[in-house]
Formats: sequence, structure tokens, C-alpha cells
Amino acid sequence: MTTWAEFEAAEPAFAGRVRALFEAHKHHTMATIRRDGSPRISGTEVRFEDGEMVLGMMAGDPTGSRSTTRSPAGHTQPRD
Repeated sequence: MTTWAEFEAAEPAFAGRVRALFEAHKHHTMATIRRDGSPRISGTEVRFEDGEMVLGMMAGDPTGSRSTTRSPAGHTQPRD
């Protein structure tokens, strides 16, 4: 999987716009896919550390965090 630093190096202008949108607000929503294939919307936070994009969720959350470890498919929508 590509790191945030690699993405930033390859597409600096686009990465800058994306990062600015995520950093403009603390709370975001993330869509993932449940085991049965249905969608799930979870609250999340996004931060950038050491060249990585880090997703913050509730520790032990039995919903959203399991979906992200099961499948890399997901979508996070920063507010504009």
C-alpha cells in the first residue's frame, strides 16, 4: 500500500488539497463494507504522522475498526 509520503511526493498539489480538507475539521465520517457486503458509516478522525495518514477510531470499536482491518475498501469524506 502506498504511504502518504509517497502519495505526497508523486502528487504534491493534489495531496496538499486533500490534506487541507482533512485538517480543516477534526471529525469525519468513513464508509466501509460489512462482512455481509452492506455499507457501514463510522465516525473517525484523520491525522498525519511520520509520512503516514492515520485514522483514529474508538479503541475496541466492534463496528468500523473491524471493517477496516478486514478489507482495505473504504471512503472517508472530509467536509468542505
